[in-house]
Amino acid sequence: MWRSPESHAAARINLPSGIFSFGLVCIYTILRKIIFRINGEGLSRADEERIVVKRLLSHFGDGPGLIGLVEHLDDSVAAWRDLVLDVIPEFTTTDPRKPFSMCEEVDEEFRDVVTKMMSLDPARRITAKEALEHPWFQDV
Repeated sequence: MWRSPESHAAARINLPSGIFSFGLVCIYTILRKIIFRINGEGLSRADEERIVVKRLLSHFGDGPGLIGLVEHLDDSVAAWRDLVLDVIPEFTTTDPRKPFSMCEEVDEEFRDVVTKMMSLDPARRITAKEALEHPWFQDV
């Protein structure tokens, strides 16, 4: 629930992985939502993982971030990478993505900093220094 996509995949993790997790903590602290929490009892581990992947892609799966994530996931985690690619076609006009960056009921500066912290591509995530310099953190 509190892990970056690369952590879920058991791929290489580093400082950007912590930034992603901090973004999840920020969402919980401000919005009181655990966005990757699975409430369904009786689901298989595979079903739970698929739900988490779909939520990751729905909220934070912009094109460049998705491409970067897939490139980050090497052959040692091919099954997880394949799951990501398998979930993409599930988004349709009747079941569209719900990008966090477009969530109008959330403060614009908060949306911006969280979206930058939670890029699916670890190389595109904002650094801790950049996050602290973001206008949203100036009043916190």
